[in-house]
Amino acid sequence: MPLYVEPHAGSAPIVQLIQSAHHAVSVGVYHLSDRPILQALKAAHARGVDVRVIIEVTLTT
Repeated sequence: MPLYVEPHAGSAPIVQLIQSAHHAVSVGVYHLSDRPILQALKAAHARGVDVRVIIEVTLTT
């Protein structure tokens, strides 16, 4: 598997990986707002792929 350095590679390599998933996609991120990635995750879920997203939350008081 190639190494993609973000943000320079853009979202296309990530979207392609999500689109190629057959069984599961697991994502761990600090922030997720890229629409093409979100749409690819939604489409993967719609086609029956187990999609799990872990987003780190920082609580401030």
